This record gives sequence, C-alpha cells and structure tokens, in this order.
Amino acid sequence: TVDLHAQIHFGDASYFRYFDEDAAFSSRYDRILYELVVEEKFLARSETAPSLRRLIPMDGSSLNPIAPTRSDRSTASQYGLQCQVDG
Repeated sequence: TVDLHAQIHFGDASYFRYFDEDAAFSSRYDRILYELVVEEKFLARSETAPSLRRLIPMDGSSLNPIAPTRSDRSTASQYGLQCQVDG
C-alpha cells in the first residue's frame, strides 16, 4: 500500500508538527520519501545510497533554495500561519 500526503507551504504549526513527529506519522510507515524540486547544484549524492540525493547544507554565504521569500512569510503571517521550513 502507498499513501500519498500532499504538503503545503503555508499552514498552522500543528499541521507541520504532525508530519515531523514519529509517534503521529513516521512510525506508521516502513519508509517515507519526500519530493523536492531544486537545481542539481544544491544536491549531493548520498554516501550510503548513491542513487539518492540529499540537499547540501547551506553555509550562510549562499542563497538557500528552499527558504521562503519575505513575501511568502508576509502572506502566511497575514493568515496567522507559518511557512513550512520555518516550523
């Protein structure tokens, strides 16, 4: 069985906590796969599984490809919500 869960970019903090907590979400599945669309330069091959790629940690000197814009944060705030990566 495969369950698909749509992820949104703005939401209530409890929405994002549900997907981050092992007891509520992760423990229910054998594997969890996340999709991310970014340029290849922001990815590195996994050392343990070369067919997988991981987001390269940002060192602060370059633009984070998944950081919400000021406009995104403003929109979320207007509705009492937060951006997904800020949770």
